Amino acid sequence: MILSLSSLFLRGVGVVWSGYLSRRAGASVMGLHSIVFNLYGFAVTVAVAGIGLAVTRLVSECEAANDRPGSCSVVRHSLLCIGVSGGGTALLLLLFARPLGYLLGDGTAAPLVRALALPVFSLAVSAVFSGYFAARRRAWINVIAGIAELFFRILFTLRLLSPAPASTDDTVFRLLLGGGLAEATSALLLALFYLTDRRGERTGDGANVTRRILSISIPVALSGCLRAGLSTLGHLLIPFSLCRSGIDRATALASYGTLAGMALPVVLYPMAILSSGAALLVPEFARLKAADDVPGTRALVGRALFVTLAFSFGCFTVLSSFSAPFGTLLFGSADAGRFIAYLAPIVPVMFLDHITDAALKGVGEQVAVMWINIADAALTVLLILTLLPRFGIVGYILMIALTEVFNFVCSFLRLIRVTGYSPAPLRGIPPLLFSLLALAFSRRFLVGGTHSVGGLAVGGAAALALYLLPFLLTARRKPKNALRP
Repeated sequence: MILSLSSLFLRGVGVVWSGYLSRRAGASVMGLHSIVFNLYGFAVTVAVAGIGLAVTRLVSECEAANDRPGSCSVVRHSLLCIGVSGGGTALLLLLFARPLGYLLGDGTAAPLVRALALPVFSLAVSAVFSGYFAARRRAWINVIAGIAELFFRILFTLRLLSPAPASTDDTVFRLLLGGGLAEATSALLLALFYLTDRRGERTGDGANVTRRILSISIPVALSGCLRAGLSTLGHLLIPFSLCRSGIDRATALASYGTLAGMALPVVLYPMAILSSGAALLVPEFARLKAADDVPGTRALVGRALFVTLAFSFGCFTVLSSFSAPFGTLLFGSADAGRFIAYLAPIVPVMFLDHITDAALKGVGEQVAVMWINIADAALTVLLILTLLPRFGIVGYILMIALTEVFNFVCSFLRLIRVTGYSPAPLRGIPPLLFSLLALAFSRRFLVGGTHSVGGLAVGGAAALALYLLPFLLTARRKPKNALRP
């Protein structure tokens, strides 16, 4: 609950912040910022190198064995590994800023690449401490760090944007610099919390700790790097592919900015709750795996998938019902509302895939996740080159749908194989029917009253209540004399 509520708050502020930036800076700035952030995502993947996941799993095992010195040893060795991977990645960004700038489509973009060095290294350091506190079940610490990061991001960015920059590149540079300073502040705060938490604890001898970290992180790192590399390549090709559909580069950046900088943040906003659950599922699956509890693993898989499916249909109902008001009220863009409507049906597949990947990582199947993600990224590049020139920005949405379905099917089949879980597809029919009924009612009676952000919030809450009502009416009631577990 702590993680979910805080994530909703952070993402809510993030969506409002994106709306403010899009109105102030324009769709072209948001498009270039989104493209640069794809390069940032690849750099972060290389810098973190899967070590965050390794910290969560190994510290969870140490905590289960009441081995506090072992937990501290895992963090110490992980920071040394991050020093190599994160520091090396930041240095490469500084040294090769000019050629990387050409990949962004403009030889003058080198300063944008250099501005990524600080946030990349800072976020890599934060990943170690965040993994530690997740395994220690101290979610509130990660929450405080996240709120502090967002607060300082807004504070630094507003200060850097005054006075207004003269060009698109200068605006994006200041946005990146503000984010970098905020990430560094968050990393320092997490480090202080860690030093306080381990005060009085000695560090273990660390025998084979580095080897264990690398055995988990290397497959994840290879998967992430290859997938992020292919994904970054694909996103860098998006303006080129859109231009082949018959539009100029400025229009292509604006269309991509509307989709990636406005519509996607709204569609992925409910992921705040799901990501919190997924992050906590990894150590729980790791504990069940360590105890060789096969029935417990299957039960947790079934419950996680059903709850995710029910949750995702509720999100689909709200997004589909109020797609147009979301676009116009938050961003002043009818195109953003249209893109939200196109993306809404993909939400259930996106969310199920996210939980399935978390379960696979928790049971030690990071190698399988690696190969699935690599295949997914390769398919992404292929579809960008083939669909976007023919269908324009709608082809990009179609690409998202096809790759999400592909990734989920492959991951789900692997999860069935390694856990022995038996799918129950009929359990998904009631949530689907409840969602369609709530959607029809909302479009008929509720959408007309959403003339303000407050009206949109009330309408969305009413649509969600309509979706949840059949669950409450059909819920099984326990006998009054039933024993509590």
